[in-house]
Amino acid sequence: MWGLLVIMGAAVVGAVLLGTGGDAAAAAISHVIGPKGWVEADPRRLASLAGVSDSTYALASAMVSEAGDEPLAQTAVGWALKNHADDRGESVFRVLTRAGRNDKDTRQFVAHESNGYFGPQNVGPRWATTRKAPTSMALDLASAILSDAVDDPTGGATQFDAPSAQDGFIGKVEGYIKSAQQIAEERSKGSDMVMLPGVPNIRFWVPRG
Repeated sequence: MWGLLVIMGAAVVGAVLLGTGGDAAAAAISHVIGPKGWVEADPRRLASLAGVSDSTYALASAMVSEAGDEPLAQTAVGWALKNHADDRGESVFRVLTRAGRNDKDTRQFVAHESNGYFGPQNVGPRWATTRKAPTSMALDLASAILSDAVDDPTGGATQFDAPSAQDGFIGKVEGYIKSAQQIAEERSKGSDMVMLPGVPNIRFWVPRG
């Protein structure tokens, strides 16, 4: 059985209103899934329209796409994404716009046509979904996470998953082949599972050691 940590005392996180100076609504007009199956708009232009950095926009998009509009869930997902990018020594923007897979023989990365853009997780594939445009509130919260202005409620998670969604996509959405149980068995070999009170549908994984 995999290790389980339950983080207690995680109050609902209020958004830190920093004032982006941009127009999230203007960016949202272009941040839509195109005919090819991903967001074909230039991601850097979307960030510029919203008045934020590339990584802030990318993180906010992933937070909304993965966690909906619940602030604590957004914060936890945002921190897991930031921690993952930090561990890789890469920007959040690079991690969230990379799309492709390693060749099974050479292990060399083979970029998908959507590499460098936002889109669904199973297209590419990519590390997390960025299919939805971020809200102004999510942009403020993402900026606060990247500047360490809010605490990490996960205690250092670098991965997360939504078991019910994972199991629901198998056989229905291309690219989803592993069950939530299989994912848990794999990740539990080196990480402990964290469940946050108030975020019942997402599991977070904190590396041991």
